[in-house]
Amino acid sequence: MLDPDQAEKLVEAFGEGTAVKALARQHQVDPKTIRRALDAAGARELPEQLPGRRGASRTLW
Repeated sequence: MLDPDQAEKLVEAFGEGTAVKALARQHQVDPKTIRRALDAAGARELPEQLPGRRGASRTLW
């Protein structure tokens, strides 16, 4: 489990472009743990207003 300080550093590193798997290796945890911490902080959510985005039901394929 990650403490709040570690989680904050994860969010910062992820925002700067560090990959989930790289963060997992650095902190010696499973990538799922990193994803959960990022999701809890809202770091993996897309902004509401993306160019060309028409709605949540739109598919990419």
